[in-house]
Amino acid sequence: MKEHGETKLSLPRFAAASNAIELELELERRKHFAEFIVHPILLVSGNDESPDDPPESIAIAVDVDVNPDFYDGIELAQDLLREIVRHQDVVDVMVLLVKRDCCEEESYEDGCPTQLTHGELFDDEDEANHNIAIECMYIDPSWGHQESSRHKLLEKLLEKGHGNFDVSIVLSGCDSEDINDRIWEKSLYESTDSMVSTCTGPQRPQGRPMTTIGVAEQEQRVEWIYTLFTDGYDETNTSKSLYTQIVDYDVQDLNMAVAFHKNMDDGTYKWHLNEANYNLELLQRLKHGYRDELNHLRYFEAADMSRLQFPSKQSANSYCAYLEDNDEMNEDDVYYCDYGYDPYIPNVPIDKVYVGKSGSGENAGRGVFTSVDLLEDNTMIGLETNVQSVVYMPVSKALVDEVADMKIYNSYDDKYAIGQEEGDDDDEDGEDEYFGGDSALLTTGLYRSPSAYAEAYGFDDEPWGIPQTTVYSNIMTFTNHGCNGTANLGHNVPGLNEFTMEPESPGFTIPEDFKQFSTGEYSPHRDRAVLGTITVSQVEHAPIMKGEELFDNYIGFGGDTAFIEQVTELKRDCSGALGTVEMHQLLLQKKKNQKDQHDAQSDPLHNNRRRSKDITKKGNSDEEDDDDGAPKETESKEDPSEEDDDDDDDDDYNDDDDDHEEPSVDGSAGSDEL
Repeated sequence: MKEHGETKLSLPRFAAASNAIELELELERRKHFAEFIVHPILLVSGNDESPDDPPESIAIAVDVDVNPDFYDGIELAQDLLREIVRHQDVVDVMVLLVKRDCCEEESYEDGCPTQLTHGELFDDEDEANHNIAIECMYIDPSWGHQESSRHKLLEKLLEKGHGNFDVSIVLSGCDSEDINDRIWEKSLYESTDSMVSTCTGPQRPQGRPMTTIGVAEQEQRVEWIYTLFTDGYDETNTSKSLYTQIVDYDVQDLNMAVAFHKNMDDGTYKWHLNEANYNLELLQRLKHGYRDELNHLRYFEAADMSRLQFPSKQSANSYCAYLEDNDEMNEDDVYYCDYGYDPYIPNVPIDKVYVGKSGSGENAGRGVFTSVDLLEDNTMIGLETNVQSVVYMPVSKALVDEVADMKIYNSYDDKYAIGQEEGDDDDEDGEDEYFGGDSALLTTGLYRSPSAYAEAYGFDDEPWGIPQTTVYSNIMTFTNHGCNGTANLGHNVPGLNEFTMEPESPGFTIPEDFKQFSTGEYSPHRDRAVLGTITVSQVEHAPIMKGEELFDNYIGFGGDTAFIEQVTELKRDCSGALGTVEMHQLLLQKKKNQKDQHDAQSDPLHNNRRRSKDITKKGNSDEEDDDDGAPKETESKEDPSEEDDDDDDDDDYNDDDDDHEEPSVDGSAGSDEL
């Protein structure tokens, strides 16, 4: 048994086989390893033209001076190449052969060993693989020891006519104890446009106490990630890193770090798609699909991406140990490291809150009130139903937004879309034609409902780089915003609210307290916990006494992407303007009337529907007449259960946007009122 003090190798050890059965088992282990190194990154990466198009140019790096009994670098390169060429869009691969003191001898020449030539790698019947350009180049890891020699790799690549790569995979220096032996990698990552993947050391051991993990080993792993992928911050505290997010996963005995280039347009969300999305990518990216006998994958499947999306528990625990040992724990780190619903924190059931007319302002609509005293900070409310929230995942959110601005025409002959006239520019005034967008589709309930529901009742988060929207499925969704920093559920930041910030001023930046989760950082503890924190509603400013209204802080509800628009809207709402829902209903009716007038002469289907409604109305009217032509008397009984939801605000429907109330010290914005 391996002792804790014994050095642990990173790359899996493939022993020499003594018979055919052992050989077959070792070859299968190697294939399993190569599939899980290559396909996760090639499945979600892009190329230099688009983050959504498959990669075309790949670089891999392996050691060629390690113990051949361990895992010969040439064999490793073979295994990786055989998986890479399964992707039909790949046109060239550069193999970097890392060997100390390789390039000092005069007899040194670049070139691929025989084992990495097409004839040795591929079967003759697969002619497509022979069209892929494979080049090899030797590099010395000592090039990173001095600044003067660090860019030798770039110089050699330029000499060979190579620009940038779409993807780089590095399995070199995995067991090195000197970070200088890996500094050369930074030049490769600077020459990569989409994604990079590199070994960081052995996976965190499972089933061992935290005290025996080896903090020094974890420090080295984390420091290497920071050194290779981040370059610190400039004088404006802006990250200079080329990579926006770093994740990690384990394969056999190795831990791999994957970094997303900023060219990917916050492409971390592609690491968090669903199984159907990944099945489609496999079908489209692999030659002949991935079920073809010649190109099929024996171990990696779309479902495996669900397992790789989140770091292991061991990874999160070891990172927390690293932070604690280096005294780098902040408040968020403590929360993520101790994550899990604490049984000692009380939860107030959802039936202890109720909806009533908000007393915070004339246009605030309805609000949520507590029927019990909430005396302790962090008390949770409605946890048992909050977790059943409605979530627009990033791809779904993007589709809803796309529909909201889709141009619609009455016929193929129309030059301009509905609502657009000659000389109009798209979003000329920066305002939406309809609530939530410019598309005439938003006058139709089928298309309007998803957009309006998310806009009026949801809040945005960007855990994976682009917005996703969450809507509470219980009555907590009707909680109003506490203007002027008067929230008692949401966290108030002293001195920062919708009236003190000027988001439209030149040079405005989102305050750190409201920024979405930091980019350019490796945070496995956050990645594991973040989705479970989004729908937790907790008391931030106790006590809240029985009968008092609950107020949240909406300032961060637009995420980073819509932060300026969110603050601007809250400032308007808190000044007495109509809330989001009332405005939506008013604008919808206004635009619908305009569309009816515009389409009355040009849309036969519209006219047919209108005539049908007129006939129905006339028939109903005839049925209500007595034989002598007098209308029948009808009884009118008020039923509170059938009361129109908008009765509270009937008087608020007006076009006078300038008649605003002065901001109230303890008022609220009804941005999410019913």
